Amino acid sequence: MTDIEEAPKPHVEEYPRSCNTCMHVRSCKAFAMAVGMNKSFNEANDFVNLLQDPQLIALGCKEYLSPISKSEYGV
Repeated sequence: MTDIEEAPKPHVEEYPRSCNTCMHVRSCKAFAMAVGMNKSFNEANDFVNLLQDPQLIALGCKEYLSPISKSEYGV
């Protein structure tokens, strides 16, 4: 009996889910507001820095647009 080899799986790029990888970021009002709020908070309060990264909005965003469409990697 011969061994059956599995077909090679296609390489799938995994992009971290952040605003940097979202195709919607240029028109995203939530991201713009978070960046502005973070900047103004840090300027107004020189004794403390707001640690929240605006890029983390993408983790809960319902309008996140992946740079790879699902059809490109077969899912």
